[in-house]
Order: sequence, then C-alpha cells, then structure tokens
Amino acid sequence: MSATRGGQPGNTNATKNRPWTDALRKHAKQRGTLDKAAEKICQKAEEGDFYAIEELGNRLEGKPKATVEHTGEGGGPIRHLLDVIKELPEPDGGSE
Repeated sequence: MSATRGGQPGNTNATKNRPWTDALRKHAKQRGTLDKAAEKICQKAEEGDFYAIEELGNRLEGKPKATVEHTGEGGGPIRHLLDVIKELPEPDGGSE
C-alpha cells in the first residue's frame, strides 16, 4: 500500500485527512489563485523583495535545515552518562 500524497509506501501519515488544505487547494485551483500568487511572488522577487526571494528559494530548492549546536556545561563538551557514573562516590561499604 502506498501513500497517495508523497511519503514512503506504508506511511499512512501522508494520507491523513486535511480538510483545510483540501479546501484551499480546491478553491485556489478553481479561481486560478495559485498561478496569480506565483506570478506575484516572481514579480516581487524581481523587484528585490527579500521575502519573495526567500520564498522562491525555499519552494524551488527546499528550506535549509537548521543547524543546532549542542554543548555541555559551561560550553564544554557533552559528557557521556558512563563518565558521570564513574565520577560518583563509591558506596561506603554498607556501615550501619
């Protein structure tokens, strides 16, 4: 079984009911809104509008992935759980 809206075969998330998207797509297609909007974005991009240029790039080449840098305490390296466990004090031999 393959998804009807992209995605990998067996991925049912791509076929979930999307009433808002479906309604927008239907009305935009009937009124030619998508063509008009695309034309307007291209015009704005030609005029140097940054948002329009960015939108074109995102739609044509995909949105750039965000870079996330992870650091440990004080900006240092991330410590592994085993290193933390090794630093725990030894049990005191069970004196009661």
